[in-house]
Amino acid sequence: MSFDCNASSRYATALAAKPQIVVLTKADAIQDPAALRQTIDYVEERRLPYLVISAVTGEGLTVLIREVATALARLRSDTAADAEDLR
Repeated sequence: MSFDCNASSRYATALAAKPQIVVLTKADAIQDPAALRQTIDYVEERRLPYLVISAVTGEGLTVLIREVATALARLRSDTAADAEDLR
């Protein structure tokens, strides 16, 4: 069995085109606010949507669920439109 180390690069373009949400977890356990700020700055520079959540406190979970549902609905709609174009 061989391992294709180039497999991920072949899919990078397709993956980059898919909806993305960066989820910063364990907000309740943050001990270094500067590190969190640095991470947020990094994500914002790349113009990626992000959420800070905590499963322990529930912070951000409702928004996360809503954002994922919206992204999936948009993806389904785009897929249906693409399929219709093929007919």
